[in-house]
Amino acid sequence: MGQRGGMIPRSARGDPYMRRTTDSTFTDSGVTWPVRHAHAARRDPSGARVSFDLRSTLGYMLRIGAWDTGMKVERVLGAVVRPEAQPVRAQFFRELGMLPDSHPLRHWVDPIPASALTYVASFDFGQLEALRLLQVAPQAGDLIPTNPLLLWLVAWTMAEQSTPPDDAREIASWKRRDLVEWCGGINSKTCVRMLEKFDPPTSTFWIDHLRRQIADADTIALSAQRATPFTATYLVRQQPELRELAAFRAELNDATKTLGPDRVPGLLRDARRIAELLETSAEQSISDCPNAESLQTLHDRLLTDLYAINPPKLRELSRRSASFGRSPVRGTPDIEPIKSTLELLAEGQLMGHCCGMYADQVLDKEIYFYRLLRPQRATLQVAVSKGYACLSELKLRYNEEPSDQTYEFTRAWLRSRRLTPKPK
Repeated sequence: MGQRGGMIPRSARGDPYMRRTTDSTFTDSGVTWPVRHAHAARRDPSGARVSFDLRSTLGYMLRIGAWDTGMKVERVLGAVVRPEAQPVRAQFFRELGMLPDSHPLRHWVDPIPASALTYVASFDFGQLEALRLLQVAPQAGDLIPTNPLLLWLVAWTMAEQSTPPDDAREIASWKRRDLVEWCGGINSKTCVRMLEKFDPPTSTFWIDHLRRQIADADTIALSAQRATPFTATYLVRQQPELRELAAFRAELNDATKTLGPDRVPGLLRDARRIAELLETSAEQSISDCPNAESLQTLHDRLLTDLYAINPPKLRELSRRSASFGRSPVRGTPDIEPIKSTLELLAEGQLMGHCCGMYADQVLDKEIYFYRLLRPQRATLQVAVSKGYACLSELKLRYNEEPSDQTYEFTRAWLRSRRLTPKPK
């Protein structure tokens, strides 16, 4: 099979796509062809099938038949070849659709309709399952312009259930609401329209959540009232009280949206936490907020009141101890660990955000804060779990987003630093 670093055929050397990456390879007749993210592949001389070398990740090779023969999938392990019944969680058709005309795999790719390749390129996984459905039941392609997610969900469900081709053709002819019910959802036009609003799936977790959404009458009803994005329905399932909050409902309507529904849960949590530190209640004020922007204003006003408190009193409210002890990730001249409650309060007041209210979590060694001095002045939050440190949040003054350069600078620092032993 192909290996990294093989020679690129002379005919491909002038092609910018072939030059720009060597992440993995396609191999044909013993010659290595770099392809951006695809797994190593070999086409047999007849073009009847192609083999993908997944041994380094999944422990076996995957062999896929030609489009005209139904793209039969087989798992190859040594001399053993058997049908692959499970959905294939490997992404490669996005790259195949962009191969140059001179590429040896074009003979295998060309029979696949360009519209089908373009469609599956919008998905991060489940591409092969969708192509196999489109091959056996071309009428399923009618869903691509208006409800591509429903087509993808049907294809994924068929792969999970190993649906025979004849059954797949019959199912693909059903009404859309019946297709939703067959996938585990509620048989309704509203549920079909809800799927039209959602973006393509990004993970298997996403699939499980999607199936819960199409089976939940309250979520479907919510989607009917507003231009509800998928993330909003997820937030409501995680935090049902959002459904009754005026600030959240306003963010589901394009005419009244300000900061977006994703901002509401964090603002709600922080406003309540600040009010708790102030020994007051903000519930009525939260209920009165007409949108997320108004909730942000309430949050900022409470934050100003918090930082106006006498520092000793604030330390008493947050926790008795003022020292955070040693940070698990060593700092640098440009990234300084924040070592005490007082320093954290000062950082929050200077930068205009609410890091000061998280002193309890720092004292509990759940998170840690750092002052970032270069390339931009920012506050960095690091979480440590199971011996690994990860960047939780990175904010400029007033919660502005930092540049890509600042993010990369911070990630490079985390990669270069070993965790120091936790204090006993």
